[in-house]
Amino acid sequence: KTDKVPHAEEAFGYSFEKIVLFAESLGIGTTWIAGTMDRSAFEKAVELAPGEVMPCVSPLGYPAKKMSIRESMMRFKFHGREEYGEWYAEELFRMHSREFADFGAEAVVPVPIHAKKLRTRGYNQAEVIAAELAERLSLPLYARFLRRNRYTPPQKALNNHERIRNLCRALEPGPQAKRLLAKQKTPRRVLLVDDIYTTGSTLEACSLVLKTAGVEHIMVATVCIGSGYA
Repeated sequence: KTDKVPHAEEAFGYSFEKIVLFAESLGIGTTWIAGTMDRSAFEKAVELAPGEVMPCVSPLGYPAKKMSIRESMMRFKFHGREEYGEWYAEELFRMHSREFADFGAEAVVPVPIHAKKLRTRGYNQAEVIAAELAERLSLPLYARFLRRNRYTPPQKALNNHERIRNLCRALEPGPQAKRLLAKQKTPRRVLLVDDIYTTGSTLEACSLVLKTAGVEHIMVATVCIGSGYA
């Protein structure tokens, strides 16, 4: 942190660069976490005073020999590693092919993301996994079966009921669902795919909307589950 004076951030940047380069010379790794850090929590932890600024932060450490699923998922979601989706789908298929076969899904549907997130991220991570999984299961991918009609900010302060209510307002049957319903060809059994299961609110809201679109049975597949939700 530094005092908020003219050119403070530029000076901080030069000093920070020197620290990073010195750490690299010692074989110590650094990483940029601006896209995932909780700025208010960091500012509280370092006791940021009025008139001070914390332009950036970086952890220091030796690289792990094996990437954790958490790090892998963060890279997949926020750092453009779209190719990871193929491996996630392969592992889901390898571990649960019998359950998938027993369920007898007629189509694979990914959890949708809002257009704002899609523009920022470049792809819907759930759709990437769903497409790879659909190919392995020889099932059609209905990527536009569900649609997000409004952007929902993080809902950590809300209880589960409030989350589901907000999400149901933000979700609706997409163009594929409407066309299939008009032709009376709505799949009765659907495999709903997402990347991470946390509270279950998103998947429950999607399931409720799928039901309104005529789907009768829903199986959920996610790559991982958040800590404390098992």
